Amino acid sequence: MLALPLRTKFNKREWTIRPVGLHIAAQLVKRYHYARTGSSAIVYAFGLFLNGDPNVWGVSWWIPAAKLSVDKFNPGGYASTLVLHRLVIHPLVPTNGASFLLGRSIRAITQAGRHDCLLTYADTAQGHTGAIYKATNWYYEGLSLPSEVWVNGAGIQASRYATGQSYTHEELRAKGYRFLGYFAKHVYSMRLETNAIPSKQLPLFAA
Repeated sequence: MLALPLRTKFNKREWTIRPVGLHIAAQLVKRYHYARTGSSAIVYAFGLFLNGDPNVWGVSWWIPAAKLSVDKFNPGGYASTLVLHRLVIHPLVPTNGASFLLGRSIRAITQAGRHDCLLTYADTAQGHTGAIYKATNWYYEGLSLPSEVWVNGAGIQASRYATGQSYTHEELRAKGYRFLGYFAKHVYSMRLETNAIPSKQLPLFAA
């Protein structure tokens, strides 16, 4: 288990972010995010690093937007929209670590100049309200339409629609999932400056 030197306050001068690969993002999500899993699609993933320490203490994982779900939020279209898929921080990181990671990730995406809109969701099935997005100047778009939530014995959520396949209720139950109910998500958006100078130093992380 990672051991973080004792710190009671988050000092942004001691931390930095830099791109990481899909396997790193997936490892942190598996350990510390309630969903335990994530999409195989990835555009960017940024890791949170303590200066002089090779360990990754958090990750923001960004994926392409789905056309039908984002067109109403971004007139520019889904192709220029990114979705914050997972945001996870090691529990030993002091308060404000998540805000720092999120803010610096947005700065890097803006500097890359490839996208003009960001979207993220807060899951009411988990009791989330999106407090971190309110605190970091995202715009609240309201609630999504409710959708089915299924969960297995390990607490992993599943969708009826995964990897292009539609699962029936019977198939999900056979896989060990149980139906929790219908839940909506809080939707937040952020418009980015479109006159940013593209950066050649920020790589794309393809699936």
